[in-house]
Amino acid sequence: MTQPRAKTRDGDRDSPPGERLAAAFGALVFFAPLLFLFWFLANSRIAWLAERPIPWQYLFAAIGASTLLGFAMPRLTPAVFGWIARGFHWLARLW
Repeated sequence: MTQPRAKTRDGDRDSPPGERLAAAFGALVFFAPLLFLFWFLANSRIAWLAERPIPWQYLFAAIGASTLLGFAMPRLTPAVFGWIARGFHWLARLW
């Protein structure tokens, strides 16, 4: 007889590997365009003040970090995506 999974506060420590992989893939699919948009807007608005644009490595590092966040904390990732999307919506209303 199998033991029932222990209930944790956030539930992330007990997530099966399939759920973690699905969350990481979802983070990659949803965060990559959003982070590219942020990188592009930052380069088009801020880079003219600096001597050079923001390097691509920062974009890839942010995409990798969001994918790792999706794998490590699959239930927190949609909330983080929502926070970022609401932040973009707030910025769009300012412009």
